[in-house]
Amino acid sequence: MNHGKIIFLLLALSALLRAQTLEVVTTTPDLADLARRIGGKTVTVESLTRGGEDLHQVNIRPSMLARLREADLLVEMGLDMEHAWLPALLKSARNDRITPGRDGFVNASVAVKARANEDQGKGVHQHPLGNPHFNLDPVAMGRVADLIAERLTALRPADRELYESNRKAFAADLDDHLKSWRDRLATLEGATFIEYHETWGYFADRFGLKILGRIEPRPGVAPGPRQMASLAGDARKAGAKLVVGRPPHRQDLEKMAELIEGRSLAIDPMSRLDEEGGYLGFMDRVVTDFVDLLKPKASGR
Repeated sequence: MNHGKIIFLLLALSALLRAQTLEVVTTTPDLADLARRIGGKTVTVESLTRGGEDLHQVNIRPSMLARLREADLLVEMGLDMEHAWLPALLKSARNDRITPGRDGFVNASVAVKARANEDQGKGVHQHPLGNPHFNLDPVAMGRVADLIAERLTALRPADRELYESNRKAFAADLDDHLKSWRDRLATLEGATFIEYHETWGYFADRFGLKILGRIEPRPGVAPGPRQMASLAGDARKAGAKLVVGRPPHRQDLEKMAELIEGRSLAIDPMSRLDEEGGYLGFMDRVVTDFVDLLKPKASGR
């Protein structure tokens, strides 16, 4: 067989495989993991981001446009999480299958009850529709998985039984993990912490924790010395000993931890592409960090 025939056969095989699977694109690794769990062998899934980015400032890459042009299904977080970059990409992709309002477009936030922002109504807000970090509530993500199963079924009715079976398996796995997470955090119910940006409210609500306040005075505005000192004073009165935020804000996190004689946790609020265990593995990591860092320090340390 000559070289030209081999190339032709490989291209034909590639086209056949594409026809047999749905091309799913998500905006985050968390959503990609859910889509893989539900879609199984019927889908090929790609995340547009890697898990360490600020989703308000994602650097657009040519590969993103290529993926969107081929996509059969697009799943976004919604609540304006991706507003700074995704609409422009969709316009350039010109893929009617994933146009908002079509079966190939999923706004995950429609499956959850959005948490109002603490400063909602106080001038222009980065997220006027509500807090978009609902991935930190595993119960909300269970509802998102249901929505993905529903939309995959609409696109591929012949695989309805597979999607329903995978949905139930994920729900059972999630329930087992949720029981473990609740048990591990139960002794810390009511514990108070500080966050850098308004991010962790869904997590705190789900597991009975309290957020004292934020280092960031307004979204996107760096804190000044007076803001840091005032918040630290409130934290000492309330007994808050933990401050949480993304790795790029590590310096401010560590400064606040020093002021309150506590601990800091620099963590991205979503899973990484290479996260062991995917979304559930990420939540395991989050719970472990909170349990370890919210526990009182041993005497003498």
